[in-house]
Amino acid sequence: MLLAHEGKRSSPASGSALSQCEASNDVSLGRIDKEHKSGQSLSLVIGQPPMSPSRMNSTLQPPSHPRVLLVYKHSLYQLYVQEHHDERITELVSRDDVSVASLRGAHRRQKAALERVTMALKRAPIALSMSYRGELPAGELSELDLVVVLGGDGTLLEASHHVSNIPILGINSDPQTSVGSLCSVSVEQVEEVVESYLSGKLEVQELTRLQLTVNDQLLGPPVLNDILFTHECPAATSSYLLSIRGREESQKSSGVWFSTAAGSTAAIHSAGGQIMALDDRRMQYWVRELYVSPGRAFEHYSGLLEPDEVVSIIPKMRTGWVYLDGPHLGFPASFGDRIAITTSNSPLRRVQAQDWSRKLPVS
Repeated sequence: MLLAHEGKRSSPASGSALSQCEASNDVSLGRIDKEHKSGQSLSLVIGQPPMSPSRMNSTLQPPSHPRVLLVYKHSLYQLYVQEHHDERITELVSRDDVSVASLRGAHRRQKAALERVTMALKRAPIALSMSYRGELPAGELSELDLVVVLGGDGTLLEASHHVSNIPILGINSDPQTSVGSLCSVSVEQVEEVVESYLSGKLEVQELTRLQLTVNDQLLGPPVLNDILFTHECPAATSSYLLSIRGREESQKSSGVWFSTAAGSTAAIHSAGGQIMALDDRRMQYWVRELYVSPGRAFEHYSGLLEPDEVVSIIPKMRTGWVYLDGPHLGFPASFGDRIAITTSNSPLRRVQAQDWSRKLPVS
């Protein structure tokens, strides 16, 4: 029986990349995801893979009175201290312990960012609604013309799980603590970006996503960044059969990463994978810490697969897990299950601003 992952907040991944860490750090305590321009376009944003020169984006033309949803995150200080009243963390904050020294500053920046972005949107001729990321309704959002995400990549990833054809615009609320490679603008640019949106000067770029099926059942939303197949315990060996292009191998490792181009700067890159151009529709895979016995050779350890290719996995263990876009959404997989991973036919429509690269703050 397949159940949505509940109760576990830590990922089994070792050496998680920055975007994975951001996704883990700004999630609500104890909450698990429910199943459920004109001008030159921006070609390189800090921390983001390049686009190939041939990429053609479509211009976003909003209706006369667009319906816009603002999705925002809560800071760790707000979650741990103000909302959950965690005694241990509150005590550490009170004495400025090094482990929590950045919480107050990050909270102030997040609060200021939310106030500025909210004010800019309320001044615009739009129908505005707002939602904390932890309170998004289950399933797919509808009857919206634009979703604006204020936070980092973790917040955008969570919002993307609720979006099919609605354009999504990411605003990095705190570049000091978040790479935000999927968030194309900063808070300082929000007024100009809103004006550009209303005047039809923003572009939409389609980002490839992945999909997961287990025993021919489609599970979870389209995956923007990556999928991790691994043992439930991070210290345990993952044992499985991996089949690619009709060739099956029995492997033991720390698990297997599967990534889109958008996710190629994240955990799979930390593991050794390559950064891909954002418009690359292929899927990348990387076997983590493959165990190679003397005299044994493997064909499947890393590579790029075309959009119509499918990777198949059969677990040879009782407690395997498949994690989607980080540690908060996952499904169990055990002996006899048939796992299939391929590209989704539902790309994410990510809104790009004009050439903001010259305006990005340099740290």
